[in-house]
Amino acid sequence: MITSGLGAQGADLLASCRRHGMRLVGPNCFGIAVPGIGLDATFTKSQPTAGIAGLVVQSGGIGISLLDHLSRLGVGVSSFASVGDKYDVSSNDMLTWWEQDGQTRLAVLYVESFGSPRKFGRTARRVGNRMPVLTVIGGRSAAGQRAAASHTAAVATPLVTQEALFAQAGVIAVTGLGELVETIALLAGQPLPAGNRVAIVSNAGGADVLAADACGDNGLQVAVLSSATRRKLTRLLPAGAVVTGPVNTTAAVSEAAFRGCLEEVSADQEVDALLVVAVPTALADLRKAVSAAAVGKPLVACLLDQQETVTLLPQQTAGSGQPAAPAPSPAAADSRPGGGRTVPVYPYPEGAARALGHAARYRGWREQPPGQIPYLGGVRATDARAQIGRFLASHPGGGWLPLAAVSELLQCYQITLVDTKLAEDEPAAVAAAAGLGGPAVLKADVPRLVHKTEAGAVKLYLRDGEEVRAAYRELSATFGPDLTGVLVQPMLTGGVEVLIGVVQEEVFGPLVVFGLGGVATEVLGDHTAKLTPLTDVDADELIRGVHAAPLLFGHRGSPPVDLSSRPARAPMPWTPGSGSARPSHGTPSCGGCADPAPPGKEDEDGSRSRGAPAPHRGRGGWIPLIPGGTALGGQAGPAHGRHRGRRHRLAVPGYRQLRLGTGLGDRRPRLRVGRQAHPGGGDRQPRRGGGRRAGPATGGAGAGGAGAAGRGGGRGSAGGRQPGPWRVRRCAARLGQPALRASRVLPGGGHPWAGEGR
Repeated sequence: MITSGLGAQGADLLASCRRHGMRLVGPNCFGIAVPGIGLDATFTKSQPTAGIAGLVVQSGGIGISLLDHLSRLGVGVSSFASVGDKYDVSSNDMLTWWEQDGQTRLAVLYVESFGSPRKFGRTARRVGNRMPVLTVIGGRSAAGQRAAASHTAAVATPLVTQEALFAQAGVIAVTGLGELVETIALLAGQPLPAGNRVAIVSNAGGADVLAADACGDNGLQVAVLSSATRRKLTRLLPAGAVVTGPVNTTAAVSEAAFRGCLEEVSADQEVDALLVVAVPTALADLRKAVSAAAVGKPLVACLLDQQETVTLLPQQTAGSGQPAAPAPSPAAADSRPGGGRTVPVYPYPEGAARALGHAARYRGWREQPPGQIPYLGGVRATDARAQIGRFLASHPGGGWLPLAAVSELLQCYQITLVDTKLAEDEPAAVAAAAGLGGPAVLKADVPRLVHKTEAGAVKLYLRDGEEVRAAYRELSATFGPDLTGVLVQPMLTGGVEVLIGVVQEEVFGPLVVFGLGGVATEVLGDHTAKLTPLTDVDADELIRGVHAAPLLFGHRGSPPVDLSSRPARAPMPWTPGSGSARPSHGTPSCGGCADPAPPGKEDEDGSRSRGAPAPHRGRGGWIPLIPGGTALGGQAGPAHGRHRGRRHRLAVPGYRQLRLGTGLGDRRPRLRVGRQAHPGGGDRQPRRGGGRRAGPATGGAGAGGAGAAGRGGGRGSAGGRQPGPWRVRRCAARLGQPALRASRVLPGGGHPWAGEGR
């Protein structure tokens, strides 16, 4: 369906397709193509070439461009779909098709929004273990997201969320079309590198310097050749050649000598891949030498006189004396319709190094152990839900939890705050500080004041009673009647202040963020993020993924944090992607805080079994923070007929040295909870009741029962929507600051992922 702007007619169109057993591509798309059978139902100016790359896009213009590049390179296309507003067919469907069609060896996506990101993650992870899955991250800026929303039916996904989803699913995510085409060219014709050690061979000194820098920028290590290889190269190359690594053959090298050099370097056990950088000379045609070299390891070339962004050279297969490729790329077995391996050739070393870096990281992801989601007991989720229920009963409009309530709530999840006392007057503050046995910190307790430091609400290093009195009087003068008291805490020094935050994304569910904390955290922006549920491997990658990670591991004599501890418990009887966390229907709860129940059954397409309500499609709401190597987790509650709950945990192992709360923070402990009604109308993106999208972008109706969706169990559209489970919408917590806050606890009856969606 090429037409856009269908409005309310979109639901009728989808329902008609369902009744007649058809699938719908679009609307607002420019067609489909399967070149291998001569099908070209697009309005491109030329028919795509048949080949090995599957391509799905939301943008017609991007699709036209990629079709042209893939055809020009000779990589070709196995099947193509422009899905537009994704009423029905989505990237999930195309990935599933490519997984078993027997032709596709590369999956290429351009997707600006996700209706069912969890299902996408499961599908992409499964397909990624068979073939490379590549995508361009669009909408990285506010302007880019506005532009994406202007031509699709859904709001673009934030950058940090896209990066987390793609990284965990093993998707090779690039930032531009040029980089995407560069990476496709390598993966289509070369094996995957066994590691990140790259041998650079060049006939120009300055060029190998730039190549070495580019490798370092992309996480690659410049290989140092073994002594045996260096001796062979010394005999083979002209006088004056540098043979340690990078290898500089000098401009006087002959074609035969250059070819022999590549073959000798490839045979070195210290080398995982080769990067050739050459400039044209009157003495030799090094392009021919690159093509003719019998190299069994990944080989990329940079010819500095080339005009095109990337081209492919046919490559001779490795001779009997050469080692076989350590990890054949799923696409490299037949890189062109005619078969045979090809060498990607770039005009600049930066493009070649970027492509090699993506290939090396993808190989690392495929070999990485999957990790386990620890099962961690001792969480009193029922108590936490009851506490929030009591607060909401007495504060129907919601509000900030008082300090005592925050401490009690966190104790349900095995999180302890630094010793904190609330003093309502000056004498009480002096007495509380005296009981600490050391320097104290005073923080003003002012309603709705979040950032205390910039408001002058924090007083540090108070060593005696006189300094405490002076600080209290200063706070009292600053805030007047708004000052309800002060928080008195011990002054903590040393250590590294870090942040652990949890954001409840509307469609993606809980997103865990880790990074440097403190008042400059937003300025530094040194954070990593992953979607829940987290395995032990995910948690370790979160901690080690920030640029400041060396500060945690003993920087300049400081003691390292303990990462050796792991929860000594059996893994959960639940695996990533097995289903959704489901709080008990109609019961106030803090996200996934509910009694555990055995996993339920999902239909093959990811929707729940028919005939029972489906409260939401999230992963549960309350995400744990772990002091002392233990964990805190959300779990989903009692069974709803066949829809039994799910549960999951998050582990950040070994962080027994980090505590919630320190005198250096600028926020008081608090948690805001509240109720919020969900509108009766539709959402910004087409929905499918109970497993099939039922409404267009503007239709406002999600079909329930056995309506247009063609599946039972979905919620109805406007009106008649019952109060659903409760969830924490946003939670940000800082290790090293006494802060855990959540914007609201919301009823989940109208979650954007209530229908399966796409």
